[in-house]
Amino acid sequence: MTAIPSMFNGLDWVLVAVAGVSVIRGLWRGAVSQVFGILGIGAGFVLALNFHTPVAARLTEAFKDLPRPGLVAMVTLFLLAWVVFAVVGHWLAGLLRKTGLSGLDRLLGALVGFAKAVLIAIIIVSALVFFFSPKDPLIGRSKLAPYLQEMAAFLVRTAPPGVRRQFDQKREEFQKFWLAPGNVQGPPAAT
Repeated sequence: MTAIPSMFNGLDWVLVAVAGVSVIRGLWRGAVSQVFGILGIGAGFVLALNFHTPVAARLTEAFKDLPRPGLVAMVTLFLLAWVVFAVVGHWLAGLLRKTGLSGLDRLLGALVGFAKAVLIAIIIVSALVFFFSPKDPLIGRSKLAPYLQEMAAFLVRTAPPGVRRQFDQKREEFQKFWLAPGNVQGPPAAT
């Protein structure tokens, strides 16, 4: 068991914590609320990928010294969509509790919470890959990031062609870095 802490870096531990919190939260809140949370995450991801560039331009106009306006725009758009869906899900979950099905809803919520954690982890890693270098130890030395990047490739297909090209280019940079001798091994090659 002592090998686990040395295997993971800070990012990996954050992702593990997100998974733990999401499963516990799923038990607490139930499947309906969690499903709307996942829909909000998906909508936020698509919204952020498609509209972060014009929002970043507006942010740059308003705040000249804002560091990484693209990242700030992406996070802001993502959070706005997520909150809207969460409010709707919370309202519907309240209606379901009144029917007496809250036990089943909560059990299914733990499973949905885990799926939600995976989706959140994919988005976190994708944003870091998009805006940072493979040599940055936060992302470059992560044990979980290479696997999450493989999953992210599927989600990025919803983005505009320019964003897809940038993502694919950054993904290739990270794959070369992760697979280089002495670095973190990436996921197995697709067959």
